[in-house]
Amino acid sequence: MAWTLISEFRAVYGIAIREVKRFFRARSRVFSSIFMPLFWLVIFGTGLGASMKFSNSTFTNYTAFVFPGVIALNLFMRSIGAGVNILVDKQYGFMKEMLVAPISRVSIVVGKVLGNSFTSLIQGCLILMLAILFDISFPLINIPFIIFTMLLISAGFLGLGMMIATFFESVQGFQLMINLFVMPVFMLSGALFPIDNLPSWLSLLTKLDPLTYGVDLLRYLILGVSFFNPVLDVLVVVGFTVFTVIIAALAFNRRN
Repeated sequence: MAWTLISEFRAVYGIAIREVKRFFRARSRVFSSIFMPLFWLVIFGTGLGASMKFSNSTFTNYTAFVFPGVIALNLFMRSIGAGVNILVDKQYGFMKEMLVAPISRVSIVVGKVLGNSFTSLIQGCLILMLAILFDISFPLINIPFIIFTMLLISAGFLGLGMMIATFFESVQGFQLMINLFVMPVFMLSGALFPIDNLPSWLSLLTKLDPLTYGVDLLRYLILGVSFFNPVLDVLVVVGFTVFTVIIAALAFNRRN
């Protein structure tokens, strides 16, 4: 029993390390993890900020308002897109080697989730450092909570991305599905605009979007304001993460 647990932990660690190395070997990803969020902050903050009016007087700086949303967007896109790694592993035969190894398939899922969550967390922390450039201040005591929230968001959408990937055999099919999925989820999350005065039908859609609560929780930790009760945000984000990772493990075990 003890030896089996040790073997599973080693497998999880090895798979996680492989995912981390895969990220850093692609230098374009490291560069884009800084450049693209900076581009979004400049475009959103300067372009949209000039025409954005808030009914809530708490929000006076639009760049500061979208800053948590840009962090969440980066985590979301990086994490859900990481499901493509499963298909790449299938194409090159590495997935077959893992499946015939004496380890559980749950360990494969957990290893991939942990490895990709770590790389997403690195990207999130790099974006967080951009707050200095835009004169956005937040309590340093909140940094551990911000990091934990980013980790939960990453793991949650990694689980969702991996679950979706199990239903596809080609990278192209998976990417097409993700492209159709990403924009509605992001636009409904409240990352770019306040959600307190939306039409009832649109307000309902935003409340059904799990990313909404991740954005709102980050906004609370960074700016000290939120549209929902932070406790609700935490419950939804944690629940979503646990649910998607479990579903991903079940789908992976069944489909493979």
